[in-house]
Amino acid sequence: MTQSLKVGVLLCSGVVQFLDIAAVDLLAMLSSAYLRLCDFPENVVALGHEVKLHYIADAVKGEAPTESLTTAGARVRITDTLDSVGTLDILVIPGPAPTYVPSPQTIAFIQKQTATAKAVLVICTGVLPAAFSGILANKRATGPLELLPTLREKMPNVEWIAKRWTTDDDDKKKIWTSGGVTNGIDMVAAYLKENFDPQLVKLVCAVADVGDRGQEYPEWQLNLKLV
Repeated sequence: MTQSLKVGVLLCSGVVQFLDIAAVDLLAMLSSAYLRLCDFPENVVALGHEVKLHYIADAVKGEAPTESLTTAGARVRITDTLDSVGTLDILVIPGPAPTYVPSPQTIAFIQKQTATAKAVLVICTGVLPAAFSGILANKRATGPLELLPTLREKMPNVEWIAKRWTTDDDDKKKIWTSGGVTNGIDMVAAYLKENFDPQLVKLVCAVADVGDRGQEYPEWQLNLKLV
């Protein structure tokens, strides 16, 4: 039987990094529909899931926009609001502008979904609403390299480390956070490798040509002064 997978993508108000959202496509590539579209044999298609994607405005019904603006000028159609989407299997939080501050409703939403979801995947500056919500308190996390000094100063109750991605702990591995932009793709590929059928994930990562970069940054990148 095909397993259903309900994925919610929280699109914070203002503008969202377009490349952050690209990481969501790796989850979509787990779907039987995608595998069939690629003309893979039925035994491969049978490994897929029924993936349902929900693009969520950080607003309640009646106050939400119909689209979310991205950094590349593309607009993502909103399908749900904070109060309409229901319980998710996976919550993805791509990065908003570094000045973004979540509303109390958004904070409550992140807290509620984190309590019930199988995983929370936080990409780039998506770590800001995640940290504001308190879900990273006393846990391990990462974020964009250039923001880590500020994050350590402003949010000292989080164990901030400089890696392409990390998990909140070594056991449950429920909350995954990434560094900047395409590190979200690295992170989602790593998450898939630990949580889905190895044959399916190997195929998806091969098709997308991702998943080979490790957690550690090269020394030159750690020493690079971006600002």
